[in-house]
Amino acid sequence: MKKCMIPILFFLILSIGFLLAPNHISAEATKKHVEGWFENPQWVAFGDVWMSDGNVQVRDRVVSWDQYATDPRLEGDTIVTLNVTLFMNNPVFEAKMWGKFTTDLPDGSYWEGSLTGEIVGGLQQGSGILHGNGGSIDGLKVKFTFMQRAGVYPPVIDFEGVILNPWGE
Repeated sequence: MKKCMIPILFFLILSIGFLLAPNHISAEATKKHVEGWFENPQWVAFGDVWMSDGNVQVRDRVVSWDQYATDPRLEGDTIVTLNVTLFMNNPVFEAKMWGKFTTDLPDGSYWEGSLTGEIVGGLQQGSGILHGNGGSIDGLKVKFTFMQRAGVYPPVIDFEGVILNPWGE
C-alpha cells in the first residue's frame, strides 16, 4: 500500500506546483504584425578580418542603421554587431552570418536581440528575435525575418515580424 501512495503523492505535489507557478503568458497575450526597413548604413567599427581554410572570417563588424516600421515602438537607431564567414570557393557570393543588435528608441527604452542569416547572391537574409527593455516595450518580444532589397545601394533591408505582448495590449 505504501508503494502505491508514493507515486500518487508525487503526482499531487507536482500538480499543485504547476497550478501555483507564475504564468508568464496570460490568456490575453496578443500578437501584432509589423513590417519595416533598415536604411542608411554607417560603419562604426571594421572588426577583425582574417583568412581561414580559404574563407574570409569577419568578427565584430559594427554597423549603425536607421530603423523604420509600421509600429513606432520599433523605430529608432540600430547598432548591429556582425560575425560573417565568406565562402570564397563558391562562384556565387555566399556567407553565413550571426550577431547581435540594439535599437535605441526616442523615449530611452531599447530593443536588444540576436540574428542569424546568410548572404546568397550578395543579398542578406535571415531571422532574429528582440526583447524590449524599459518604457512601453518592457517585456515585449519581436520575432522577425529580414531580406535585403536587390539592386539598391546603399543597401536597404526589409523586415517583417510579430510583436508578442504576454499581457495583452
